[in-house]
Amino acid sequence: MNWSRAKTILIVTFLVLDLFLVSQLIGQHETYIPASEYQAVNESTLDLLQNKYQIKVDIKGLPLGLPPKSIPEVGWQQVDGNVIGQALWPNQEVDVSQKGIYNFEDELLIIEDYMFYYSSDRVNERVLAEEELITKHFPLALENISHIDLIATTLKLNLEQALGLEFSNWNVEDIILVEGDQTFYEVNFVQDIGLPVYDAGSYTKVKLDLQGRIIEVKRAALVDKNTNKSIIEWIKEKITITRQTKIISAAEALLSFAGQSLGEEGSIIKDIKLAYYGLKESNLVQDGSTPSKWQLMPVWRIRVEKVDGKMQNYFLNAYTGKQE
Repeated sequence: MNWSRAKTILIVTFLVLDLFLVSQLIGQHETYIPASEYQAVNESTLDLLQNKYQIKVDIKGLPLGLPPKSIPEVGWQQVDGNVIGQALWPNQEVDVSQKGIYNFEDELLIIEDYMFYYSSDRVNERVLAEEELITKHFPLALENISHIDLIATTLKLNLEQALGLEFSNWNVEDIILVEGDQTFYEVNFVQDIGLPVYDAGSYTKVKLDLQGRIIEVKRAALVDKNTNKSIIEWIKEKITITRQTKIISAAEALLSFAGQSLGEEGSIIKDIKLAYYGLKESNLVQDGSTPSKWQLMPVWRIRVEKVDGKMQNYFLNAYTGKQE
């Protein structure tokens, strides 16, 4: 046995363990604030927003203590057309008309490197099992987003059953009624990798007709690249403890939101949650090429109902409070 090498490995192992324990202790020390103090600050913040800025906060309670959050490095998840095809049409012979295009009777699946698109004229084949329960909540969700939470789990389970696709790590973000020659609901999902991800490279969009029949599905997903980090990179990340433990509170984020004049008088803050924020659509393709990986930033996602009734998301950097 190479005792010199074994000794080095043991020293590095104990160093990593010590760094991890120190980071945990510091994180607990900096984020521990009694709930009563949080609640007092939160109530004062809500009163200030209402009285000084005339911005109502329609939230039962602001998030309290927060654990430290790392900065994930992500990239697109490669799509395997055969896997998606078997999920949609198990044990069936699927016609591949050309590379990346799959046909099965009146259904179509198009595969690109990081995205797949499904559409169907066989609307009677892809129907939500509990469509009556789900679709009756859609009009209510258009008026009040809290109804989304009431049906999100049931909706995802029904979509999984009808499509054979995974929805467990996707959150229902909003439901939109699109009116025209064909009236339908568009359900938009955001990916969840420990926190919801707001990144132009990650999305799931599902179109349903008024009877709960699936018309289209479009998806691109991200995968965490941190799993491939070397031991040296992991140690460096653990050493940067200070930055990871200075996430501002929800109350501070709301005060920063008002201080930057982001919310107009008469608007209503409907929700605030910690999330990840990544690339904008304009950043997906630069100089004719797409990035292989990029970082996500922790943000406070603030959802606001504007005076005209439209909903808008604002993203505030969770370290600085500045708008992204």
